[in-house]
Amino acid sequence: MIGAQDEHGGGMVADINITPLVDVMMVLLVIFMVTAPLLIPQSIGINLPKTAAIKSPQHPNKGRLAIDENGQLRMDNQPIANELLSKHLADKAQDEEYALSIEADDNVRYGRVAEVLAMARAAGVSKIAFVTVMNGKL
Repeated sequence: MIGAQDEHGGGMVADINITPLVDVMMVLLVIFMVTAPLLIPQSIGINLPKTAAIKSPQHPNKGRLAIDENGQLRMDNQPIANELLSKHLADKAQDEEYALSIEADDNVRYGRVAEVLAMARAAGVSKIAFVTVMNGKL
């Protein structure tokens, strides 16, 4: 009995009866084991449609802007000055499908990248992506 004194007269016995706790845990385990297969759509017997993987559409009107570690710009592998970059991007941005990919050297100052990004946004380019390297591959 909880709180009863033992026969040696030493004090209160503080035992917890864990049998009800084990019973509740076993019931919960059985409930989860029964309901878990119902949560997966394939176990219900629905035949989901099969599709072939497709390559995402490529933008034919895509520019590539590289910034080297010194902050020098190259547009589509051709050197370009800041003044000409703004005009070039404004001309290209007339096409709504134009997308610009910016490749910045790892050692270039953040301020330079932000400056170039601001020039592109001011020229009206709405689709801008940053090219990064993942596990040594572009």
